[in-house]
Amino acid sequence: MKKNDLLLIGGFALVMAVINIVLVATHRLHWVGRFDPKTLGTMVAAAITIAVMSQLYKDNALFKLAEHMLVGSALAYGLMVTWYAMWVTEIIPALSPLKTYGWQAVVHPMKIAEAANKPQLLGVWSIFLPAVLGLMMYTRLNKKYAWISRIPFAIMIGFGVGLAIPNEIQANLLKQLQATMVDLWHDPMTHQYSWNVLFAQIAFVGVMATLVYFFFSVEHKGAFGAVSRVGVWFLMIAFGASFGYTVQGRLSLLLGRINYLFHDWLAIVR
Repeated sequence: MKKNDLLLIGGFALVMAVINIVLVATHRLHWVGRFDPKTLGTMVAAAITIAVMSQLYKDNALFKLAEHMLVGSALAYGLMVTWYAMWVTEIIPALSPLKTYGWQAVVHPMKIAEAANKPQLLGVWSIFLPAVLGLMMYTRLNKKYAWISRIPFAIMIGFGVGLAIPNEIQANLLKQLQATMVDLWHDPMTHQYSWNVLFAQIAFVGVMATLVYFFFSVEHKGAFGAVSRVGVWFLMIAFGASFGYTVQGRLSLLLGRINYLFHDWLAIVR
């Protein structure tokens, strides 16, 4: 780390300390007792928020420090959650038949699981095999044995793809087809023309026109070209709505952090 970066971080810490002292002295921040973790958390969160927002000016050491803190804390939190949620809660208790029945729990897993009132499908192997596969992933830390980690990764990716493909087909293909295979002239509830019928007609035209746009075996001229241009309009509307939704979500996050700074920390906005 360069000397200028250290000066920037030190100066920022000093300025934040002075501001927080003033806020506590003027009772905008309420410090209770000798150690107040809630108020201290507010101060730290405000400092990290400002450090992240400093990236809007240019890349600097404050942003990198906040970025590293985020990655480190997220990794530590995930590690603790995995340890307690998986090993302490699931894996270690499920292997208790090994302590009671010894190797019989491995040789006759289903029989012992029933006797131990732990009716897993494969007894202790239902927990032992996934745990071993998970531990095999850590062989990537050693170059000599890194190839072993390919086995659990291949199994994980295979299961993930196998589960994802049917869901994707159901949600993004079959549901889309189902939405176009409706009565385009009568509402199924009232058996009359309604707004729902109009929306169904628009969706049908949009789907057909978009499909025509992506059909490149025929030159896009004449009537075919006109329909494809309608498909372009539908695509642009969809992309614009998606982009607008994304920007709106990001602005919502930004407003939330600004509100945190001016309401929870500086107490300017009440």
